[in-house]
Amino acid sequence: MIGIFGGAFNPPHIEHIEMMKKALSEGLSEIVVVPSKNPPHKSTCQTSFQARCDMLNIALLGQKNIIIDNIEDRDDNIHYTYQTLPKLIEKYGDVVFIMGGDSLIDFHTWKNPQEIIKMCPLWVFKRGDRDEEFFAAKKYWEDMGATIKVLDYEPKDVSSSLIRYYIALGYEVDVAPKVMRYIEDNGLYMDYMPIIQKLSKMLDQKRFYHVLGVAKYALYLNARHNLRLDNNKVVLAGLLHDCAKKIEKDPTYPKDGVPKDSIGTPVEHQFLGAIVAKKEFGIDDEEILSAIRSHTTGKPDMTTFEKLIYSADLLEEGRSEEFIVPLRKAMDEDFEKGFLTIVRQQYDYLKASKGDDIYPLTIDCAKYYLGV
Repeated sequence: MIGIFGGAFNPPHIEHIEMMKKALSEGLSEIVVVPSKNPPHKSTCQTSFQARCDMLNIALLGQKNIIIDNIEDRDDNIHYTYQTLPKLIEKYGDVVFIMGGDSLIDFHTWKNPQEIIKMCPLWVFKRGDRDEEFFAAKKYWEDMGATIKVLDYEPKDVSSSLIRYYIALGYEVDVAPKVMRYIEDNGLYMDYMPIIQKLSKMLDQKRFYHVLGVAKYALYLNARHNLRLDNNKVVLAGLLHDCAKKIEKDPTYPKDGVPKDSIGTPVEHQFLGAIVAKKEFGIDDEEILSAIRSHTTGKPDMTTFEKLIYSADLLEEGRSEEFIVPLRKAMDEDFEKGFLTIVRQQYDYLKASKGDDIYPLTIDCAKYYLGV
């Protein structure tokens, strides 16, 4: 029996290899890795099919009983699994189709999944933090006639999408060193480098590393809680939320649009930041600008995007204050409850340290969410 393991592999990471090894240990004679040329569910972030295949070849160098089949390289069309799988079965004989737990949860969104389950068994790696959704999906497809085997291995919570963004932000990632060298040599995933370089000159070192950390943590929360927010916007808001930290001290910089009662206070930079993001970085997206404009104070009736940036600003991994540890735990468990815990902590801290001298928007936020 042969296992079919498909994906964009953009880039291939160490957990991909571990999953393949585990599938082989379950009695498969071979794994056929099928890189998607134009995957219907994922953006390849302008990474060429050739570059992704090059990285895959590097990642699999020396691995036994694993081969790559570039069957989708025959044209530039979108290839759906239900169309490609029959060709692979014709070529290799009896196969099983290997997928991750998230893919099973989202299987209903695939093109003609009912056709796929007629062709071969599904071997699935469970997603531990989404047990309820996972087993509900498993039961649904088994009731529809699917044969599903859950593999006794839970992959680490790693995704190629997050890895791309982490590389762009300059963080170490879980890919093989030779794959990382290929990425660096070919300048892959450097989409935000102009913004990052500009910020490095505009901010002091501590603040610069803070904004990188906020972008990273916001990406993490977006993935952990399946918020389905646009990761590009998440990165931009995270990077630019404090872009006015030095500029606010420049008396010559125009501050039209900044609330007069905020000028000279610790919250001025959030209002000026939205102006600087638009003027200096060309950001016109109001969702991003609004998140920057409320990331310190919060406000009533915040969107999920605004809550995300507000929360990541406090929780990013560079912050070492002891009180943050339980806040991170609360946020990891439940996004909305975690957000409310942060609003409570911030309000109580300001009330204890400043008494009634709290910026009005912060009070409005606490009244809305906490009923204070």
